Amino acid sequence: MFMSAIGTDSGNVILGAGGKPVAWTMTTPPIGDVSENSVRDPWRTNPHVLVNFDLRRPADWPRTFTVTLLIVEQDNKDLAKSFNGLHDQVGKTIKDAVEAAATSGAAAIAGATIGTVIPGVGTLLGAVVGELAGSVFDDIIAEIDKGLKNDVLAPRTIEITIPDPDQVRQHASIGRPQTLDVKEQEAHYSIEYDWFLAG
Repeated sequence: MFMSAIGTDSGNVILGAGGKPVAWTMTTPPIGDVSENSVRDPWRTNPHVLVNFDLRRPADWPRTFTVTLLIVEQDNKDLAKSFNGLHDQVGKTIKDAVEAAATSGAAAIAGATIGTVIPGVGTLLGAVVGELAGSVFDDIIAEIDKGLKNDVLAPRTIEITIPDPDQVRQHASIGRPQTLDVKEQEAHYSIEYDWFLAG
């Protein structure tokens, strides 16, 4: 099993040309085979950082961070092609959905300069990205999976919303191990993750 992710930060949704919102996402390179102990065992003492978010950049609060996990069970050598398709198509779907949801916030700051942070996006982001599961991704996965003979699992999104900068260190989800269960295509995986502060 190989994994990658698309990271989205509400602080990366800004006013673009023509007063339209522009969202910037991050894509991580694939890691794996994460079902192998030889890959996972070193992470027990030195956890793998899948996505880094910069808390120092100017942003509106509350601020939401989402990580959409991309999971592929490799059955042939076209693994890179599977992930390229996921990165392109799932990433574009997330970006388009976030930009559409931020349109009303962008209209509220008419006359602001390009690059201005759009207020209120942090309260929308998690819901918008989370709603993309299911049927929205089904067609994308079917197209990527076709002919490659890799099992592409439905993307899974995890998120954290922080009300304001003063509550970052006290947030209940930071520094606490969490588990995401993935049951699909006759497979069952438990993915342990946590949000933590660096520096």
